[in-house]
Amino acid sequence: MAILKHLSSHNRFYQDAVNYFLFQHDDHARPIYNAQHKMILRDNVLIDAINTDVWSYSTDCQIANQHWHKNREKQEVKSHHIIISFPKEDRDKHGLTPEIAQEIGMEFARKHFGGHQCIVATHDDGNNHSGNIHLHVAFNSLRIKDTEPPEYSNLARDYKAGYKFQASDKCIRYLKADLERMCRERGLSQIPLNKPAKQKITNREYWAKKRGQDRLDRNNEAIRSIGGKPAESKFKTELSRMREAIDEAKQKCNSVEEFKAILKKEHSIVVTESRGRWSYLPEYRKRPITSRRLGDDYSKESIEAFINQRLLELQQQAQKQKTQAAPEKKGEKKATPEPNPSRPVIETVLTGRIIDLSDPKIQTSYNYTQWAKIQNLKTMSMSFNYLTENHLLNLDDLQTTIEDHKQDFNHDTQRLLRVEKNLKECNGLLKHLRLYHKYRPLYEQYLKTRKSPKFREKNIQGLLLYDGAVKYLHEYQREHHVNCVPNYQSLKEAKVRLTTQQQELYDRRRRLKDTIKTMEDGYKLLTQQEHTIQRTLNRDQYYELE
Repeated sequence: MAILKHLSSHNRFYQDAVNYFLFQHDDHARPIYNAQHKMILRDNVLIDAINTDVWSYSTDCQIANQHWHKNREKQEVKSHHIIISFPKEDRDKHGLTPEIAQEIGMEFARKHFGGHQCIVATHDDGNNHSGNIHLHVAFNSLRIKDTEPPEYSNLARDYKAGYKFQASDKCIRYLKADLERMCRERGLSQIPLNKPAKQKITNREYWAKKRGQDRLDRNNEAIRSIGGKPAESKFKTELSRMREAIDEAKQKCNSVEEFKAILKKEHSIVVTESRGRWSYLPEYRKRPITSRRLGDDYSKESIEAFINQRLLELQQQAQKQKTQAAPEKKGEKKATPEPNPSRPVIETVLTGRIIDLSDPKIQTSYNYTQWAKIQNLKTMSMSFNYLTENHLLNLDDLQTTIEDHKQDFNHDTQRLLRVEKNLKECNGLLKHLRLYHKYRPLYEQYLKTRKSPKFREKNIQGLLLYDGAVKYLHEYQREHHVNCVPNYQSLKEAKVRLTTQQQELYDRRRRLKDTIKTMEDGYKLLTQQEHTIQRTLNRDQYYELE
């Protein structure tokens, strides 16, 4: 299960990497000094170099940069750092030693960074002295020798001398895939490195959590020294708190709409969607946090799959309890429930659209026409599969189900209009109540001056807003035949409730619309097949008569 991590550095002091490989450093990558203020050597280090020497690595890199006129600006990437870490089980069960790890590192560096000045070092102490073997590969970003073109690119910048190393996504994926191959050949445990992480912890988040935990430990120690009790002992980053909130909401909900409502009500996190991907927006942020930044477990597909699996398990558990509560009698056969083909099917189904092949735009190109035919075949195939799974292959049953869904769609549309009307009214009341309470003290001062024209002229804007708010609230009382308007807190709760209902109706109408479209496409397909069969029968009867 080797892990590969890539880091880029703007540090112009190349010797710092060599010092890190040879001398001891603390958890924050700061050197450790002895009593004579000299750095302490590491216990077990294997180090080697390519196209340079360990002790002249810094000088050779600077000479190469001057020769090729590269790495002169502060914002340029001066070097790259690859970390390959192996788990303890490779050392305990598969016979991994620092010498074998160093051999893997040298082979890996010669193959992929053979044109760069490179340092390869292996440590056996692990992070926080965990004891796992890991190796470092540090190399100058400038390539000084031509190499063979890599498999992922034929561009000159990726193998010619004088160019800098480009750590593109394609390159990193290729490096991870080759590391997997090398580990498999040596019998080491390995996981797919290019598969998205379930919980994505970046290097930036890792160090932020580490620094925050150190600060929290110091503060807790100070609190304990005066006899106090710390409120918390484990530091959590913003992303980790958001992951916990999402995990908690997943365990409580029974649908996607309920999941969004729980996140918004209990954790003040709004779920937004863009291009089929979810993002999470806490109330204290202006920009949302994407699901890819949190990890694969927090994407739209993963959460929907988790909710569906949870509902399936609950249904199976309920069915099991029902079966145990009502044991079958001796000699009585167990009845098997039959599917109900007329049962309304409400679920999101996206099958594309049927393209009109007679459209002049389609006929302008042969390739475009062929693509449209293939797209139509895919759409029809998905529609037919959907009808088969839901027992809707009978034209009469399918037509009845389509009409039922259309009635539900119209009913939800009317409900949505009423909810939006109530929401608009609620927003208006909230707005004018805020203005009323804000400018009420100003109006009282105006009354104390006996409605002085000078005072009104000076504060005309606030007084006009107050008059408008009072007029709006009086009109609301006359229209609804009430003596007072609802209080501010109840209006806020009503707004939250109406907003949730509005979003649920939006989602339900979208699902109904997609389902109706799929069933209508399937109806056209079945009708077309029926006409084709009838034409074939008529043709056969004609030939028999002859």
